[in-house]
This record gives sequence, structure tokens and C-alpha cells, in this order.
Amino acid sequence: MIISNHLEYPRILRNIANAVNSTEERTLLHLSVVSACSGLFTHLRGTYHQREISPNLFFIASAPPASGKGLLMASRTLLKKVHDHFAVDSKEKLTIYKQKVTTRKGKNSGQPEVKPPFRVAFIPGNCTNSKLIQHLSDNSESCPSILIESEVDTLANANRSDFGGFSDLLRKTFHNEPISYTRKLNDEFLEVEKPKLSIVLSGTPNQIHRLIGTPEDGLFSRFMFYCFKGKIEWEDVSPSLNSVNFEGLLNSLKDEYFKLWKFYSERDVSFDLTKEQWQDLNQTFKEELSDISKTGNPYSVGIIKRHGLIMFKICMVLTAMRMFDLNIQDKQIICEDKDFNIAKHLVLISLDSSLDILAQMPLET
Repeated sequence: MIISNHLEYPRILRNIANAVNSTEERTLLHLSVVSACSGLFTHLRGTYHQREISPNLFFIASAPPASGKGLLMASRTLLKKVHDHFAVDSKEKLTIYKQKVTTRKGKNSGQPEVKPPFRVAFIPGNCTNSKLIQHLSDNSESCPSILIESEVDTLANANRSDFGGFSDLLRKTFHNEPISYTRKLNDEFLEVEKPKLSIVLSGTPNQIHRLIGTPEDGLFSRFMFYCFKGKIEWEDVSPSLNSVNFEGLLNSLKDEYFKLWKFYSERDVSFDLTKEQWQDLNQTFKEELSDISKTGNPYSVGIIKRHGLIMFKICMVLTAMRMFDLNIQDKQIICEDKDFNIAKHLVLISLDSSLDILAQMPLET
């Protein structure tokens, strides 16, 4: 496996990862922040296997209780200013709309008021199928759609509810395929042509099984995973002059991540690999497929094939971050070799974790 030096990462990632000491914590931060930030680039496109795709990633950190999984919630703090930017504006527009509706009650004054879309960057995991589609429709390409939850059960419970059951919706959304719903009441119909959603979750192995069930579902292979056990030792929890105020660091970086979103918010950008990088990616996963074909698990092939796409998406995110660092505003951006190698490092970590989890999952319900 390629060993990735964290000092080679884009500056905006180094700033946060430098605040932690262990390799496990740094890897968790890199994977969770990259996955959350994949939702920021709503106008970034790339072509993979003859299909136009967006960089949105799905990620789950898997570890026992009290092992430090909560560190991934750092990504929510970093992107909070982006969320607030839309949430405040949406609340103001909704208030004005309600005032106009109240004023016009009982009056015949032409066309009815049109309810404005309610845009928020953070979509809650406790959400029904139809409400999730509504969020994605309202946000369209104007607002990022990012789901971040510290407990997989929040999403698992919604997925199993009478009005949830959105595994199929998530599978389609990962590939930006059209989603829709229709209701008899009021002849309601809603369609999202190219949905874009990024997901960051954490949970124990049993919680992951409750969310996905079996690998036959297909949702499993669309997620990146990172399995770790955490330190089995007591850490000094007392205040110290030398300790880093992690929450303070995160808050100090909010403006930088808001600028990252703003940098790409109003212009279309295309992404590509170099010829040599395409050859490397193809050869890497050809070898992985050859190695895994001997295991006999029918679902490992799909996991490997989807990790090729996931690696391409990580390259997109890292390159977008690198261009932001360098203030390069080209309409087409090309992956640098160091970002390609970082993406390869991260995706192979995920692939190993995915195959470990797969080995523990029931093949049938």
C-alpha cells in the first residue's frame, strides 16, 4: 500500500489534521472531511466509465463504543457556516411567504403566493423518503446536500420506518441518477434529475448491519469504510497549557471552508486525470479484482469495482481543494500526482475495511 505523508495533503486539510497525533485519528479526519466536503462542489463534473459524475461520497467510520468515532463530527463544525448561510436565508424567506399568505387570506388577488424552496446544507438523518427527495429538490445545484450523523442508528431507524425505506434512493443518488415520488393527495409529483448527496456516518459494526442488512442490497458497496479499534489506554483529560483547543481550532477554520465552497459555487468546472493516472487506476483495480476472485464471496467484486469510482471521486475533491489553495480558477482542473497518490492511499484503506466488514456480514437476510 502507498504510504501517504499527511504533509502532502492540501493545506486546508493539513490545518486540521496537524491537531491530532495518532495515525488513526488523522486517517479518520481525512476520510470524514473529504467525504463531507465532497458535497460542496455542486458544479464540479468528471467523466468515469463514459458517465458524467459528481464528487459526492458516502462514508462510515466503524469502531467499538468510546473509541473516538465522534471525531468525524469535526466536519460538521467546519461546514456549519455554509449551512447557516442557507438556513438563515431560507427562514427569512419562509417568514415573508407566511406573512403574505396571511395578508391575502380571504382576498381574491390573482395568483397565489409560491412557497420558496427551503434550502439547508445539513440534511438530518431522521428523515422520510419523500422529505429527503424534497430536500434534494429544494437544494438543487444552489446548495450543498450533506448528511452527517454521529450514530448510524439515526439513519438506520429512518430507513426501516413505514415512511422511510430509502435504500434504493441512496443507491440512485450515489450515481446522480433521477429520483422521484408521486402522491395521490393533491396530485403531488416531485422529481430530481441529478440528485447530489454526501453522507458521513459513524457507528459500531452491529449498527452498520442494521442500516444495510446484507451486501446483496447494493448500498454497502457504495460506501467507504474505515475500521479501527481506538486506543485501549486512559488519556490525560485534564486541561494543559500544551494541549490544543480542538473545538477552538475548528471554529477558527469555518471561514476557510466557507471560502472553499464559495470558490466553486457559481462556476462550472470539469475534472480529469492524466493518461498515466488512468493507466495506474485501471491497473490497480484489475490487480485487486484478480486477487479477490479467489475468495469466493460474490459481493467482493462489486465492492472493488465501486472503489475505482470512489477513488476517482476522492481525486476530484483533493484536486478542488488544491486549486483553492493555489487560487487557480481554471474551467478544467487536472489531478496532480500527489493528490492521485493520496486518493489511492485512502481508497485502499477503505477497500481493506470494506472487505473486513463484508466477511462478517450475512450473505442473506
